[in-house]
Amino acid sequence: MKTSKILRILHACGIFWFFVCVGYLLILALHQAGFSRSAIFTLSGHSAVFMGFLLLVYMYAVFKGLDKKQDVEAEHPLTSSFYYLGLYVVTPFLGGLAGILGCLGLFDSLSQMFSTAAFSTVIATIAFWIFVDPLTTALEPVVIPASRKQKAARLARLKQQKIQNQIKRKKLLDEALAIEQRNLEKWHNLLSQQADFLASVFAGRHNDIEKRKHEIIESGVRAWQIGGIECMKELRRMTLDAVEKKYNTTIKIDYLTFWWDGIGSWRMHSFTGLGT
Repeated sequence: MKTSKILRILHACGIFWFFVCVGYLLILALHQAGFSRSAIFTLSGHSAVFMGFLLLVYMYAVFKGLDKKQDVEAEHPLTSSFYYLGLYVVTPFLGGLAGILGCLGLFDSLSQMFSTAAFSTVIATIAFWIFVDPLTTALEPVVIPASRKQKAARLARLKQQKIQNQIKRKKLLDEALAIEQRNLEKWHNLLSQQADFLASVFAGRHNDIEKRKHEIIESGVRAWQIGGIECMKELRRMTLDAVEKKYNTTIKIDYLTFWWDGIGSWRMHSFTGLGT
């Protein structure tokens, strides 16, 4: 049997024993506080469900974590060793055993012995898992030179990887901007005359705009075929700029927004209210 599997089984048993001890101490405290058996049973039932849920969540995290390759063994040679991990997972049992052996011969009943074992189990488990283990893990890279060297190398790799990711993101952004710029130049070359024509229509250089409706719609269709809705937006912007710069006026009614409605993914409500 693999050592990792042995550790998982021992850890599962230790966690189960820890929760049993916590539940027993809770029931004992309620009994000593004068609660009735029915009240204790009710509260214990809800607590058991809650602790069972916590147990499942914790065990899922533990099993998922142990399944992954431990890449920090070189950085944490002590806390990742088999002996340390073995001590970690059997701490609940050692705590209970220490409590029994420490008070051996002083017990008046079996329940008193179990209470002592449960209490020492909880104290030892919390002390080691919550305080000793995190402190040992934090001090290990500081005390052990090889561990400190491995940590520095890991941080250097992470920094280098971060720099490379930033370079890749910048490269992708530059490529996207270059593609956008090429598209704009292409659209300007293909649609500049169309924009000038639309500008002349909206600036009042033609007697009846309604008679030009079909041509205006055709310009939107052509822009959609060239570059989709972004091309249509650019043609609209070119038209508005041409009206302002060439004819020194503004469009009173944005016919493009209304008459292009339904061309491709162009929707009138998406552009209503846009400034000219």
